[in-house]
Amino acid sequence: MSKYTEEGFNELLSSLTKEQNINSSNILQVIEILRSLTEGLIWAEQNNLNFFEAFESQDILSVCLKILRMEFDKEVTIQLLQSANLMIHNLRNDSHKEYLLRSEFYKEVLTHPFDFTDDEIIDNYMSLLKGLAVNVSIPQLRQYMLYNGFTLYTGAMMFFNYKEPLIRTASRTVVLRILSVDEESIDRFILDSGFFYNLVNHLKESIINIVRSTAASKTLGKLDLIIEEVVDLLYHFNDIFNIGREIFNRKLSDVLLKALILPILISSITENKLKPYHLPIPVSIYILSKFLYIFNYPSLVRTLVFLVFSPDLPKSYYEVIINPPNRDSPYLEESEETVKNPLNASIMSFLSCKEDNLLGLSMSLVQSALLNAMDIFLNCPTSESSQENYSQFVSLLGNVLMADEELRFFTCFLAGKLLFELSGKAFDTSLKLEREIVTNALYKKAGTVMNSLNNFYDPILFIRIFEDEWDFVKELLWDEKLELPLNYILPSVDERLMQIPLENRRPFGDDDLTRYEIRLFLLYRKLNYLIFPAEAPEGIDYNSCPLKALSTHFLEVGKSYHMNAGHLKGKQTTKTIVKGLTNSVRFIIDDPNFFILSQKSYDGSSLTIEYLVRYSRIQIQDRQEPNVMMVHIEQKTQLVLTFEDFSVWINLKNKIEKRIRECKENDVKLLRGFIQDTK
Repeated sequence: MSKYTEEGFNELLSSLTKEQNINSSNILQVIEILRSLTEGLIWAEQNNLNFFEAFESQDILSVCLKILRMEFDKEVTIQLLQSANLMIHNLRNDSHKEYLLRSEFYKEVLTHPFDFTDDEIIDNYMSLLKGLAVNVSIPQLRQYMLYNGFTLYTGAMMFFNYKEPLIRTASRTVVLRILSVDEESIDRFILDSGFFYNLVNHLKESIINIVRSTAASKTLGKLDLIIEEVVDLLYHFNDIFNIGREIFNRKLSDVLLKALILPILISSITENKLKPYHLPIPVSIYILSKFLYIFNYPSLVRTLVFLVFSPDLPKSYYEVIINPPNRDSPYLEESEETVKNPLNASIMSFLSCKEDNLLGLSMSLVQSALLNAMDIFLNCPTSESSQENYSQFVSLLGNVLMADEELRFFTCFLAGKLLFELSGKAFDTSLKLEREIVTNALYKKAGTVMNSLNNFYDPILFIRIFEDEWDFVKELLWDEKLELPLNYILPSVDERLMQIPLENRRPFGDDDLTRYEIRLFLLYRKLNYLIFPAEAPEGIDYNSCPLKALSTHFLEVGKSYHMNAGHLKGKQTTKTIVKGLTNSVRFIIDDPNFFILSQKSYDGSSLTIEYLVRYSRIQIQDRQEPNVMMVHIEQKTQLVLTFEDFSVWINLKNKIEKRIRECKENDVKLLRGFIQDTK
């Protein structure tokens, strides 16, 4: 009989009551009855039929509770959890949901001593908890919490830091939903439970895991996974802030400041005397940057930005830095008395150093702070004027751009990006200081690149590198936050072994160094035109590489042209046989700058272009065989050409060799002129 009829549903109810004493002979039947009852109940409500009255009158949830307490079989337990979750998830009638939420079954199922060593049990248990949290209204959730003594909260907290991400996420979703309930007794329970201290302590442990990983890492993969867990936890913090409950936001901010930010992170950065709980400076700066990037609770964010930029800070904050308070201390308040801010002093000191990691980390922290509150930087009360403070900072960025040391490209790009962002807020609208910095950096780097070109073993390879780097710099994003590469927080690593891209490491060898110098030259050129757009060459797209024009031709590869068309009319062609090609007869079209190989149509009226390459990009080589020429195209393609007549072969060979020399000379001359004009 169908479970979707009233008679069939009632029969299922009777069967469950009859079979509630489970044994090995009826276990499968009980599981199927539970599944069918759940499906029938949901279907009936969706189709405006009232099966729930019979379900309620026969007190089926009491039967389910009895079965739960028997703990006869894992599969029965899982079905009970699934049925409970499906009902709370799919039933829409408020009175039906409230009946479920008031039942002893839905109370006890959360505190039942399940076998939590079983992953399948955990999955279904957490699905039920999540269903109870998100599939009922806030008023229903409030009543359920009050009636059941906060068991939903305690159940979720068991898996708050669980190893499996899906379970961990489900647990945190439940907690967020509970925090959304505006009920004084629930709020007091959460505040008194130590939830926020435990949350911050877990964050501290996660940060310590980063420290352990940086000490042992020979690859970035494992470190990346550990940091991903920390970032995931920080986003959960931010989700709590985003709920908008000021009672919780103030508490979480206070605990973060008193238990982590001031006494551990900032103390680790600023204090000379090492304490047992101190962390490495790079990790501490990195985590502060993450706080500023992820958190958007204005009160905390502006406090953090103030701590980065202000030369002074309240003495009450300083006392927490040097002497961590206990968890029962009152809320942290800003005292009127101020002292010198050790964090600001340390950051300014790091920006003055030549240590690549500290430079990159400090600028990354500044970048995050500026993104949140540029006004605090521009208006910090200082012993000097705001303009002098700004100028000092800009000068430090200029020192990075002008550094004689081979700083990583990322470090230089970040300095340039900060300079570009600050130039839009400059006190001196003439940008005299910024102009001096960028002009000097560009002039210096242009000289370096010119010297590299003059001494490079293969000028044409240099040009190819130049074109590659032009494309790289052209794609750089100047309006997005730069994410600091993880090798900046590693204490001491051989970057050669870590497969780190050139932009995030120091150059290895002469070719790497040449590419690096070209990249910096083009970066500073771009920075110059971003800050001073009026100085871009008039009528010329400064984003378009001047060397690209050399490779432009009116003919196109893959297209066919009539022999009498304007592009080909009067052009001399030379017949050749190309080894390895189908229908191997081809024709070389005479051109002063390009090697052009084509195939003639069957009727001989048109030519299809197959290869079109500037002479400076090819090499020719003799073969032992007579009348044979080998053509190497951009070190990628090799063509073997045979000619019917020796005189044709030798004349063409001499002509091509001459054109190769001339094109190379012209290409190098053009590049030299471009670099010289930039200077």
